[in-house]
Amino acid sequence: MDSNTLELINKWTSIIILLGLSSISCTQTLACTIFTVKYENEVYFGSNEDSGLNGTYITFVPPQGDLHGYVWFGYEGNDHPWDGARLGGMNDQGLCYDENWVPPKTIFANPEKTPFPPGSYYNYFYFLEQFELVKDIENYFSLHGTDYDYNVSLQAHWADATGDAAVASIGLDGQWIFTRNNETENYLISTNQNIAFPADSQPDVGSSRERYNISKEMLDTFIQEENISVISCKEVLNAVHFDGFTVYSHIFDLVNRDIYLYYYSDFDNALRMNLDDELEKGYQKHRITDLFDKSLNSTMSSSSISESSAFSSSSNLTSGFIGIILFLLMTFFVIKRSLDNQNRRNG
Repeated sequence: MDSNTLELINKWTSIIILLGLSSISCTQTLACTIFTVKYENEVYFGSNEDSGLNGTYITFVPPQGDLHGYVWFGYEGNDHPWDGARLGGMNDQGLCYDENWVPPKTIFANPEKTPFPPGSYYNYFYFLEQFELVKDIENYFSLHGTDYDYNVSLQAHWADATGDAAVASIGLDGQWIFTRNNETENYLISTNQNIAFPADSQPDVGSSRERYNISKEMLDTFIQEENISVISCKEVLNAVHFDGFTVYSHIFDLVNRDIYLYYYSDFDNALRMNLDDELEKGYQKHRITDLFDKSLNSTMSSSSISESSAFSSSSNLTSGFIGIILFLLMTFFVIKRSLDNQNRRNG
């Protein structure tokens, strides 16, 4: 085999391996699916936390004076840059949020607006303590700005007990924009593509488009069948989770302020908590894995949800990436062997 052929093979081997590792890395650490759905007087908010990090916590912060109480999820003890991240939460008025990672966008300075008060900019605790409705947060961002440019690689999906929902992200003009669902739809879905930009202009991180389409198809069907419930929301999360990397999933019942928590894609068993009841107990912080230990479940009201799936799960999205990489590697070795045999014959 001549040196040019060998160099070309080595180059493509490196490219294939790097693409494979990049695809798997994006799938494992960046994927996240969030939705809000409203049907009649019911409002549900569902989310998968896809990262593979085991140090996940749930914290209850009781109300103080005029400040609302709330629950929030976060990372801790992973020796990872994401430790300390605020991953989502709900307050005692049914206002909630969660985040999707999205490709970075630059937000431009807007010094003519009032500066964000100290400690309030992008501080979800501040928002949960102060506000009750999505429109309150939208109004807050419309009035405040900064005098410098900065990059943002997250979008926040907000919802409240009235059924209003919006995703706050960087718009085409480089300013914050709140994107709502179509008026004919009773739901809003966000994955890992900036909802304010055309989908085909962004990378398909962790099968973002597939997860979006699966969620949309299922929610459309459930609404048509008048079958919106915790169970149907669970089916959506189950269909778009990643085996081994969806650390936990939760469904918020925003009207009743119930929390349904699932651990490592075990959608047959839910830990059910009522936010109002838990806030009455005072400040609490629990490692999520401990809550699913039978010896600790007595501290909270737990219920098992084991209804059969109405949809077949397409949760093994990760295996698709691995299959592609294996196929490419096998193709490479077949080509290499063929070239080796040809080289020996020519020699």
